[in-house]
Amino acid sequence: MRTFLSYLSSAAPVLLAALVLALPAYFAAAAQIRRRGGTPGAGRRVYIYVTAAYAFALLGLLVFRQGRPGDMRALNLELFLCYREAARGFRPLDMINILMNILIFLPFGFLAALPLGGSGKRRLVIPAGFALSLLVELVQYLTARGIADVDDLFNNTLGAACGYALARFVLLLRAGRPKRGVLALLLALACLSPPFAALAVSAASPYGATGYEPYGGEALAGREISFSAGASAFLARLAEDPPAAYFTSGGSLEDAYAAADAFFGRFGLGRSAQDETLYDGDAWLYSEGREYFLRYEYNGPALWYRRMGARDAGGSAGRYTEADARAAAAAWGVEIPEGAAASRGEDGSFVFSLAPGGGLGGSVAVRLAGGAPAEIVSRLYALEPAGTALPLGEAEAAAALGRGDYYCRDTVPEGDIAISSASIEYALDSKGAYRPVLLLLGGECEFRLPLAIE
Repeated sequence: MRTFLSYLSSAAPVLLAALVLALPAYFAAAAQIRRRGGTPGAGRRVYIYVTAAYAFALLGLLVFRQGRPGDMRALNLELFLCYREAARGFRPLDMINILMNILIFLPFGFLAALPLGGSGKRRLVIPAGFALSLLVELVQYLTARGIADVDDLFNNTLGAACGYALARFVLLLRAGRPKRGVLALLLALACLSPPFAALAVSAASPYGATGYEPYGGEALAGREISFSAGASAFLARLAEDPPAAYFTSGGSLEDAYAAADAFFGRFGLGRSAQDETLYDGDAWLYSEGREYFLRYEYNGPALWYRRMGARDAGGSAGRYTEADARAAAAAWGVEIPEGAAASRGEDGSFVFSLAPGGGLGGSVAVRLAGGAPAEIVSRLYALEPAGTALPLGEAEAAAALGRGDYYCRDTVPEGDIAISSASIEYALDSKGAYRPVLLLLGGECEFRLPLAIE
């Protein structure tokens, strides 16, 4: 709900501007009707104003509000991708994205079909909605204002069909044909049902989507994929002893406030309600004067502590020791378990990783600047067993790479793929499950394959 309200608040200026711009358009249209000898009634005047306001709102929301020309140009031609992602792990943003793309074209179908009455031309409303949506997507792509998405085209057309059906429902009720009106109403509800169907599929599974969900992976079919002896031995051990999955205890907004108050209180500061930003998935909280920042992610929960503007200008990160990092974390109230394995991050930070077991798992990353803490990201989770992962053998892993069923942020090299090592890492998913991910290292490229849970 917070994310939805945030979206509405960001769109409010565009909607208000549309209401204002519609006034001169309304008066111009009314004057034109009078010059032709007509006198618009109250209903027609309302229709003219609402149609003008909707036209300006549509233009503002879908074209001008998408950013400045040249900011981003992207193209997605993978149909129903948004529904597959939503079904894997439904998030509030999924519902907003899908449902808003349907609802934003609903008025078009309704306003275009309403004046046509029983005319045969009313059947052109749906293809007209498709054509208008296609035009919007083309403008977004050509002006580099956002993603030209085939799913947006589908959902916009659904919205036009829904509006058309609602107009038919109203017209049939006015004509005294309520039974046929019910059929039109059922058609409108059917057009609104796809995002709720995806939500139902997602709700049926205890697991959600991780940050390593396969998306846009290049299919490697046809390439030779080989495994080193070490990688083969690891996959064989994995088949004999599959990794476990876990559930984490979730948090709440009250927990976020308590964590922020405890953190800011260490420096004699209070929490700034003016600077807080709340989402469905997390909360961003600042201290008074914005000296310190805390981000709280509810699913885990995970905590990001930060001293604002802290930089290690002297480049002295390499001088710090593991003991320095532990002491810095303790100074900010973060306790690092003794059994956590320490490593150095690319930015010189210390990363303390704790393998799942004993009811606790996760990691803590500590970055220092000038000998003092600059940022701490604590992802230590209280864990409960949730099931066992289905391991992948060599042939299954190679087949997954061949299909493109992997996550990889690197550029995949040309030619054959030689997997030099294999390991298991864990990722928190959108439903608070701590799930194993198979990490395959091929040259400088990291392939991650989320494992299904038995």
